[in-house]
Amino acid sequence: MKHNTLGDAQLQIMQVIWAASEPVTASYVLQQLEGKRRWQLSTLMSSLARLEDKGFVRCDRSTSTNRYTAQISAEAYRAQEGQRLSERLRAAPGTERTYDDTMFRDTFEHEYTWLNGFYRNVRRYARKTAMIDPATDRSWNYTQLNHEANRLSHALAADGVGKNDVVMLSLLNCPEFAVAYIAPRKLGAIVNPC
Repeated sequence: MKHNTLGDAQLQIMQVIWAASEPVTASYVLQQLEGKRRWQLSTLMSSLARLEDKGFVRCDRSTSTNRYTAQISAEAYRAQEGQRLSERLRAAPGTERTYDDTMFRDTFEHEYTWLNGFYRNVRRYARKTAMIDPATDRSWNYTQLNHEANRLSHALAADGVGKNDVVMLSLLNCPEFAVAYIAPRKLGAIVNPC
């Protein structure tokens, strides 16, 4: 397995999977995280895909509902993290820091994507203005913008757009461009404005 770490959100997902006695569905994980995370299923699916890419989970796609199992035990992960911390401490003798920047670097180097930044803004600033269209004097808050992007995302998925597909946009600077820029990313598609 690759030498990877888990962010806080990914660790919470893994704890649900580790606690289960059998393979779990994304819906089950979402239900177990209710109250801890305010996620939509699409957000969780993106996180599960990243965990699969990192080698932490395996997805069984042989049934109509994907089922996830851990590829590394909780004990093995804790041992790996302990070893990683020990190696870091040995590698920098005499280096004094006023804070531990590990979480910051792990987040911004691996987990902080444009879409995650948008989701953060939706959570933090749900009712704040996200976008204004001067031509029509209409505005959208982050919740409304996210809703519009979800609508387009579902339509794209229904048309067969998925992970790593390229979606080309040729729009003027308008509200539709913002929605069309966000929506494919929710599916893991690549946005190519031209």
